[in-house]
Amino acid sequence: MKLLADPSDNIRFRGLLVALCALVVLAVGIIAGTLLMSADHYATISSERERTQTANALSLKLRRMRNDLTSVTFWDDAVENTAVRFDADWADENIGKWLHSFYDADQAIVLGEDNQPLYASAGGVSVPVSAYGDIAPQVTPLLAGVRQRASAYRPGQMVRPSAEHGLTRGFDAAAFAMIGGRPSFVVVAPILPDFGHVSIDTRHMTLLVSVYNVDASFLQTLSDSVLVAPVTLGSWSTGASNRDLLSLPLANAAGEPIAALSWQPQRHFSDLLRLLGPFALTALLVMTAAGILVTVYLRRTSRELYASRHEAAHDELTGLANRRRLSAGLDASLSRSAPVGLLFADLDRFKEINDVWGHEAGDTVLRATARRIAAAFPNDLCARIGGDEFVVLLSDADRSEVRRAAKRLLELLSDPHDIGGNEIALAGSVGMALSPEHGSTAEELLRRADLALNEAKRRGRGRVLVFEREFEQDVQDRRQMEAELRHALDGSEGIHVLYQPLVAAGSGEILGVEALARWRRADGREVPPSVFVPVAEEAGLIGALGRHMLQTACRDALRWGDLPVSVNLSPLQFRNEDIIDDIRTVLTETRLAPARLRLEVTESVLIHNPEAARRLLERLRDIGVKLALDDFGTGYSSLAYLRRFKFDCLKLDQSFLEGLDPDTEAMTVIGSMVALGHALGLSVVAEGVETQHQVDMLKRAGCDQMQGNLFGAPMTRGALESALGRRDSIVQFPTPLRPVQRS
Repeated sequence: MKLLADPSDNIRFRGLLVALCALVVLAVGIIAGTLLMSADHYATISSERERTQTANALSLKLRRMRNDLTSVTFWDDAVENTAVRFDADWADENIGKWLHSFYDADQAIVLGEDNQPLYASAGGVSVPVSAYGDIAPQVTPLLAGVRQRASAYRPGQMVRPSAEHGLTRGFDAAAFAMIGGRPSFVVVAPILPDFGHVSIDTRHMTLLVSVYNVDASFLQTLSDSVLVAPVTLGSWSTGASNRDLLSLPLANAAGEPIAALSWQPQRHFSDLLRLLGPFALTALLVMTAAGILVTVYLRRTSRELYASRHEAAHDELTGLANRRRLSAGLDASLSRSAPVGLLFADLDRFKEINDVWGHEAGDTVLRATARRIAAAFPNDLCARIGGDEFVVLLSDADRSEVRRAAKRLLELLSDPHDIGGNEIALAGSVGMALSPEHGSTAEELLRRADLALNEAKRRGRGRVLVFEREFEQDVQDRRQMEAELRHALDGSEGIHVLYQPLVAAGSGEILGVEALARWRRADGREVPPSVFVPVAEEAGLIGALGRHMLQTACRDALRWGDLPVSVNLSPLQFRNEDIIDDIRTVLTETRLAPARLRLEVTESVLIHNPEAARRLLERLRDIGVKLALDDFGTGYSSLAYLRRFKFDCLKLDQSFLEGLDPDTEAMTVIGSMVALGHALGLSVVAEGVETQHQVDMLKRAGCDQMQGNLFGAPMTRGALESALGRRDSIVQFPTPLRPVQRS
């Protein structure tokens, strides 16, 4: 057979082919020999890499445990109740029980300025301080260093996290120690102020000692984080001498190993090579001669084809599968009639990363998140299908396995990211759908997992939710409601404003009214604000609804002389700086005096971005409007926030009025909040007043104003003016509004 048309070319080609085959055979022999000789070296490198990964995972876990203590050790209240004066009940509730319940601390001890125990707990239960004597020898070497580093603190100073030390600020110390005959991780940290409102001399500061036992739960968490064989605990001498195991020492404060973590290394390349080497080498020699020509001709074509296919099936930014590849993989899994689980996840408030840190930082977070997901689910199909949305396809997985995977994915999304030396904490939400329970096609499962994700975010984010059939009907209902609400706002049809009086606690004189939005759908059904306001926020209609409320309330208030009117701002309105221009425009158009307009916001707008909230509140005060903190007591309720953000009024949430009697806890709480408001120069309003008994109790507590159905249910403008006795130009109210009798 002629290989080429020209005989001389044929001879040259055959010679070249023979030489090429000889070189290939020689190269294969050299490679095989080299692989055999380097197998043990590779095993050593692989084991060292595995040991390094485990050491890094242990270091990260210990760092998180140290960071967890900062919720107590950097806290003005902790300084007040342990150093300024010691309150054992406060310490038991806020240190012993808190650290055990939320951070799995096995022991917690508070040491006084002389390093003597003031409080001790074990398993979240208070125990005699003499129990500290059992662990004192192991803790003592750490105390001097902590006190020396904390001496850099100055009274009145607000200690902030640093780029080098993170949340711990570099004041604490930690080491492993043998406690009760078993290894434990011990952390010692000084208790210092956070906002700097409490002053303390470091000579008198208290220390917090927290002990975490290295138990089965500790070892399992470590094993899961690095995907190695189960980690076991043993002596360092045994672990170091066993060549079949990889070991990691646990050192005490003096740097001496007291125990070791050991695990079975993964199967190395050398094992596989010894098993398959002879067969692979024989097959390679046989196939080389036949495949060399094909390789020469198809080399370039195959590279281009592979690159094209890879690009068509993978996300360019993260390298994960894209929607097309996911759909194909999902179809393939469903065709085998095996159970399939689909996890649909995204990062909560990811847009804020782009807004604050820039799109490059956002891309860095997406790539890092993709790497974490791929590492956590190496045997499953992981995809990014747009924006910050990720999907994990779990084949041959039952419901319990899918739920465990969803929980692991949620925890993974909550791990912080390091962006330019700044630690950025994120959270995520996960929606679950399973086949055949929730669908038998790729489209159905994707859509229903997405519905579960959206419902999880709507219910408060940071959670896992399994698809339910009701979600589809809920979506249809919300879309219909959204369309009707949009139409109502376009023509201001069905949206109306009711007013509820605010009266003086002593005289019953009307001091103002609150404007409340109401909506009557086209079929005549009334929709409560708790339903249609979230729909307006989700649909981007909250701005139009807020402007309608402002315009109507300010226009109506012109009929009432100097009577102030209150209007609620939703968190989404508050975060949009256009609200400043909207308020100025409405006040200009209606000619209402700014001092007669009171804007009510909830505590959530302060916590989300405190600095931005402070700037926006200052701009509102510059306009001249009054500011009220609504639903006080249901959120963070921080004294520091009240001092930082200047309000004119506190409105106590109606939930505090339940079971209101002189000797009840509710009465004590209300009295404290009223006193707090008065101390800051604020008027205090109680909402939801329903009975004369509540009126009497609120007067006793010193409440300034009241609001509720007892004095008047929400009413139309005409009904309000009729109740006041005049319909226009009402300036003064010589007689108090009589309470409305409830049927």
